[in-house]
Amino acid sequence: MYALFAQAQPDYTAISTSPLGIVANLVGLVNLVCFILVVVKMFQHNQTGLGIGTIVAACLCGIGGIIAFVVGWMKSSEWNLKTVMLVWTVALVIYLGVIGYISATLPTVTTTP
Repeated sequence: MYALFAQAQPDYTAISTSPLGIVANLVGLVNLVCFILVVVKMFQHNQTGLGIGTIVAACLCGIGGIIAFVVGWMKSSEWNLKTVMLVWTVALVIYLGVIGYISATLPTVTTTP
């Protein structure tokens, strides 16, 4: 009877042990460093409200990273951020690709309640 309620759930241990999981973590770290560099530039260019808002939005709802990414590209020439933004863009594309591939090929484990 319990077999009727069995559920297939992702095996998350496969992510941490796979080489692609390690790549995703390293590229995620690059994304974090680029985010911090852009927020520091906001404070250096007297955009304190924007910097604080970006940090708060990143912590509370996750949209702060998107705000920093857009503002970083908009101000990349003025704030001398072109290299940082190019690295962040490449890292973001790689991260999304790796996470998408891992999600699509993640093995499942059947559990019963």
